Amino acid sequence: MTVVAAKRLGSEEARCGLDAKQCFSFLGEVNSITPENNLSKINFSLLQLTRFLDDWAYQANVRQQLTFPDENLVKELMKPFEQKIFELLNIAPDEYNITYKFPWNRLFEVEVCISQN
Repeated sequence: MTVVAAKRLGSEEARCGLDAKQCFSFLGEVNSITPENNLSKINFSLLQLTRFLDDWAYQANVRQQLTFPDENLVKELMKPFEQKIFELLNIAPDEYNITYKFPWNRLFEVEVCISQN
């Protein structure tokens, strides 16, 4: 199910207005995480946030719009995706500061840096 959803997130349908709640419907399992399995809801949300920003937003959508690594342009192009992911994961946008870096100066590798405000 996760693989299917991930493929849908990167598809043309997802970029062209497929109901985002359909794409993210499998995220509802967050409440089943317990302290016994060593994952907190916060850590799981941060993992989800990182993966969706990197895999769905950057790799599947933003990267194709770049011709060279430009951290400022990436930040600007990622804003709409950040807002959509914050909304779907029920995360307050002002709770985290997100920056992007190109550690190897290559377009296909981006580092998503998330810090708590």
